[in-house]
Amino acid sequence: MSTWAPAAPVTDPSVKIPEGAQVAGMGRRIGAWILDAIFSGLLSVIPMILAFAVGAVAINEQFLDQYNPNAFDPLARVTAPVIDVNVGLLVVVCALYMVMMALYFAGAWVAWGASPGQKVLGLRVLDASSGQRLSTDQALLRWVVLAGAAEAISMVVLVMVLDWMARTPANAWLATGYYGTAASTSLDSAPGYPLLSWGTTLWSIVLLIVTAVDRMKRGWHDKISGSVVLSPIPYMGYPVYPQGVPAYPPQAYPPQAYPPQAYPPQAYPPQGTPGWPPQQAPGYPPSAYPGYPPSAYPGYPGYPPQGQPSAPDTPPPAPPADAPTDKPAGS
Repeated sequence: MSTWAPAAPVTDPSVKIPEGAQVAGMGRRIGAWILDAIFSGLLSVIPMILAFAVGAVAINEQFLDQYNPNAFDPLARVTAPVIDVNVGLLVVVCALYMVMMALYFAGAWVAWGASPGQKVLGLRVLDASSGQRLSTDQALLRWVVLAGAAEAISMVVLVMVLDWMARTPANAWLATGYYGTAASTSLDSAPGYPLLSWGTTLWSIVLLIVTAVDRMKRGWHDKISGSVVLSPIPYMGYPVYPQGVPAYPPQAYPPQAYPPQAYPPQAYPPQGTPGWPPQQAPGYPPSAYPGYPPSAYPGYPGYPPQGQPSAPDTPPPAPPADAPTDKPAGS
């Protein structure tokens, strides 16, 4: 028998879940987050290439002249910085990166109701109060809380770190020791470098925990922007009624088509059809058939078995004259 699955129970009356949808589980959401990280990471290659193309970041020629790959310590006498940085152009490139990320996430939520990674896994990001797509303001606010603010801080720290590298001699933080192993590394002393390394990752972990423990799986980014993430209810064989329309939910279908007793009486059962209803068919009930039940059959020879004449009793045949007997010899 076909069944249908109801939507997940809503524990928050302010959240409206459309029919056929349920609150998305953490497995799909983490999978979508990984896919979006991969897709957006591929997009970030564009600003990186652009930064070198416009001269925002360039390799210092003096560093190339002082670097001696044949020396025991190739960086021992390098007093020039590794890179040259144009801070103004670098800020423009970082701003372009932020615009690209905003279009990737917030733009996709407004246009499609899901980011590319969420769309691959069948997730939707909708307004919690209306069940409709997010407005532009909601989408931007959700992205800012989810990743935008953390990425903006990372861009500021990245500019600071690159500027520090452009003003610091390479041998002060990139020296090598025996067999090419690192002898000293002071890159961690660059302003904000630990925050650049762990800031966005730690924020993502915090949001993941907050979202997982919430009953409606709504993290801070969802509650602040008024959004909810939904997934479709798995198909479990929705019934199909005579009109050929998938019945979901069943109670939403016109009552005149289902159940069968609602059909017009002139069409069901077919009036005037020979042999309907069954009790009016010729030869029914069984007593009208000749020879049924079996006891009504004419007395054919040999039926029933007890009436069959038996053969006459005859003595057993005599044994041959030369046949041995059971009497002992000499008796």
